[in-house]
Amino acid sequence: MNLNIKLDRERLVKTTDEPFLIAKNETLTLNFTSRYDLTNAVVKIKNGTEKETFKFSKTLAVPKSFIFAGKLNIQVELYVGGDKAKVWDILPLKIIETDQEIQCFDYLDNIDKRLTALEKLHEIIM
Repeated sequence: MNLNIKLDRERLVKTTDEPFLIAKNETLTLNFTSRYDLTNAVVKIKNGTEKETFKFSKTLAVPKSFIFAGKLNIQVELYVGGDKAKVWDILPLKIIETDQEIQCFDYLDNIDKRLTALEKLHEIIM
């Protein structure tokens, strides 16, 4: 599965509007695009207690050890002259496991749907 991530001026980056499935033997590949020179950047990935930092690459295959039920956090940090110059926080991906597949979707989308349902419920009560 390929996930396209555009790193622009905004610190918070949304990845996808739709849930997607990842087969247990499939790789999640992050494809980064940006107008910034990311030669001196790193990508930090975290899910549960698993965390790792990688030298930036336009294409990064997320290690399979990170693809399990939980919240996959991705952050890109740009360094200039040894100082952290810019940080992008990619909205977390919520990963759900079933027996046959792994479902992944933008964590914020899930919160939006829950908030909409609560607003409707509040409307009915009032």
